[in-house]
Amino acid sequence: MGVMFSQDPSVARKFTSDETDVIDGFFDSLRWDITDREPVVPVVTAGTLLHLFDMENRWTYEGSLTTPPCTTSIQWNVLTTVYPIKDYHVQEFRNQMGRQKEYNLTETGNYRVT
Repeated sequence: MGVMFSQDPSVARKFTSDETDVIDGFFDSLRWDITDREPVVPVVTAGTLLHLFDMENRWTYEGSLTTPPCTTSIQWNVLTTVYPIKDYHVQEFRNQMGRQKEYNLTETGNYRVT
């Protein structure tokens, strides 16, 4: 399943402060401060976030995994609703991508050779 997030408030639909708190709580639970190569996070509040998602409105297509070995014949479901994300959460994702030097993710944003 794919979920789209945007920092641009004009792209995402209007969300209540309670909904935004759920989204922020999910990203805050990822424990960005762990510095291990493959950190173990004790609790991620994904269940609450999943209940927030609009699963009825989505695109589906056949594609492949986005990480090696990029296996094909994967049925993707991408939600059409765009959800808000804070700037600092996006920056934390970028920082995490930079930790995997062998894939050069900070430049390409992609595990695949471009």
